Amino acid sequence: RFNLDHYFCYQGEKGATVDLRSMPLRELGDKPILVKNLYTWLTKNKSKAIAVGAMRTLSTIYSNAMALDKELPLNPVRSKGGVVKLHKLPKRKTRIQEDEFKSWADLFMTMNNPIRRALRLFLLLTGQREEATCKMRWEHIDFRPGKESIHFPDPKGGPDAAFDLPLSPAVVEILKFVKTFSEE
Repeated sequence: RFNLDHYFCYQGEKGATVDLRSMPLRELGDKPILVKNLYTWLTKNKSKAIAVGAMRTLSTIYSNAMALDKELPLNPVRSKGGVVKLHKLPKRKTRIQEDEFKSWADLFMTMNNPIRRALRLFLLLTGQREEATCKMRWEHIDFRPGKESIHFPDPKGGPDAAFDLPLSPAVVEILKFVKTFSEE
């Protein structure tokens, strides 16, 4: 919703405002140059990352609409030979720097919800994705001494990328702590 509200209205040629928010998708499909112009404008006036994010939003909306209306023109963002070639963005490097860790830990300790606090600590100690972690089930966890592990049957890469994660003693204690709450 944010992308739609903030990035789908821009200054076109000769200063005219172009508002794609209320434009029928069929018109965008028939006039893909409007999408290309938006992408170019966002890249120039906002950033490459915002331009790519806006195109991904538009592409998702358009693809979902195509599933409902088979007569829509090809997706102007994703179609073969489409009008937009998305920028390659560098991977984000969002790790906690050593000098930031103390303030993060202080903030972490102020969390009122012990389950949320345990989740954050689990993510920090395992490096797992939050989405995959929240899908974990107790039956996927092996607490047997010497065999402590979690099986991730459907990670981001799909079932073919399933894996087992060995657990450190600290992570085992976190999981046991959380389990006490689930048994209440």
